[in-house]
Amino acid sequence: MSNSVPEPVLSVRDLQVSVPSGKGETLAVRGVDFDLQPGARLGLVGESGSGKSLTALALMRMLPPSLRIRAGQVLLDGRDLLTLSPREMCDVRGREIAMIYQNPMAALNPVLTIGAQLVEGLRIHSSVSRSTARRRAVELLGDVGIPDPGRRLDSYPYELSGGMRQRVVIAMALSCEPSVIIADEPTTALDVTTQARVLALLRQLVSSHGTAVILISHDLEVAAEFCENVQVMYAGKLVERSPSAELFAYPLHPYTKALLESSCVLTTDLTRPIPVIPGQPPQPGRFPVGCAFQPRCGQAGEICTDHDPVLEQMHERSVACHFPHPGASTVAGSGLEGGSFDG
Repeated sequence: MSNSVPEPVLSVRDLQVSVPSGKGETLAVRGVDFDLQPGARLGLVGESGSGKSLTALALMRMLPPSLRIRAGQVLLDGRDLLTLSPREMCDVRGREIAMIYQNPMAALNPVLTIGAQLVEGLRIHSSVSRSTARRRAVELLGDVGIPDPGRRLDSYPYELSGGMRQRVVIAMALSCEPSVIIADEPTTALDVTTQARVLALLRQLVSSHGTAVILISHDLEVAAEFCENVQVMYAGKLVERSPSAELFAYPLHPYTKALLESSCVLTTDLTRPIPVIPGQPPQPGRFPVGCAFQPRCGQAGEICTDHDPVLEQMHERSVACHFPHPGASTVAGSGLEGGSFDG
């Protein structure tokens, strides 16, 4: 029996996205690389402005007109999406790679029924009759847990709750059974209970369909709950990647550690001040020389102001830091080979 790792369904290489600036344009996404295996759940986390959503929009070829992809490859099943014509990309988008948006009300057309929007997508990407597409739409709404799906098919978005609308958007993303789904902050506007239900639903559905998911979030608790592996992004670059359990038990990058320490959860001691990360993330075009995090980092040294660290492999984990966590140097021999981590 072969133990070989399956070929990635999605490979991103040196992805660069530029934005307008006073000097013409500057990079906001600066050389992102990663692989996504079939059926995997990958988290992309970081503060607002770190480049997470820009990366997602670049993968979908949905950047605003003022932004452009400067360089890189986005290989979906070996085919570079960045080389496709707009018409070819329209055929791929929704059928092979789909997106769940942060705000379902903005993602849905308010003047069309849920059914009309589901049927339209199904008919665009498959040669089925309207009646067949409608039957499939009812099945999809039932799959995502919407009660009385036949009746809800004729509802308008404003007639549904936020959680129901998010379920509709998930149904749309799954409608053509894509191999990759990008979920951009899919639970941000939901209460905690609905958030948990949506994550459980998404996990169940992608497991049954074998779909790979990229979950984009600034909420580390959501990423820990849903993702098998997590990548941390700062100032347009990946600064740490790790299996989820290991990253949350033992962060290697000082930025990851600061994010975790500044999170407020149910067990947080509210009698003590909650730590915060000083300063603000740098804006594109204003990245400091050297490590972009060094102005906010309490352990930065002289080398940090001169040299930008590269993402270096440390067994199952990678980190871009001149002074990673003091225990990082022992990680390769720490027993991670067995998938466990003792923080």
